[in-house]
Amino acid sequence: MQSSIAGKLSILSALATCVLSGIVYLLALALPVYNLANNDPFYGIMVLFLGWMGPFVNDAGNPIGWYANLFLVFGWGAMLLGKFRPLAIAAVIALVLGLGIALTSFGVTRLPVNEAGMVARVTIGAGVYAWLASFAIALLGSIATAVLAFITAKRAPQKIA
Repeated sequence: MQSSIAGKLSILSALATCVLSGIVYLLALALPVYNLANNDPFYGIMVLFLGWMGPFVNDAGNPIGWYANLFLVFGWGAMLLGKFRPLAIAAVIALVLGLGIALTSFGVTRLPVNEAGMVARVTIGAGVYAWLASFAIALLGSIATAVLAFITAKRAPQKIA
C-alpha cells in the first residue's frame, strides 16, 4: 500500500515539476535573453531557433549554452518515466550537466548582428534567469522523483522464484 502511494507521488511529482518547469521555460522564450548595446533585445524564441549555431560563429565568444536545452528535454522525459530507478538517476545527471552548460551563457559578451559578421556587445536579460529557473525547478523535481522511486523500489514486494 505504501509503495503504491509513493509510486503515485513519484508520478505526480514528476508531472507537476515538468509542467511548472515548462511554463517557466515558455516565459523565458518570451523574455529578452540578451540585450544589444543599442538596447535591441534578443528574445528567447530567437535564441532557441538560432542558438545552435553559436559554436560555429567565429567572433561570438563560442557560446554553447543552447545545447543545455537538449539535456533539459531529456531530463523532462526521463523524469516522467522516473518510476524506473535508472531513468530517475539519468534525469538528475542530465539536469545537472544541462544546468552546468546553461551557466556558460553568462560568458557571452558579444553576438553577431548581421550577415557581414558584425558583432555587438550584449548584456544578460531576464530570459536567461527564467531559463535557469526552469532548470532549477526541473532539477529539484527530478531529485524528489528519484527519491520517491527509490522508496517505491525498496518497499515493493519481492517475488521469490
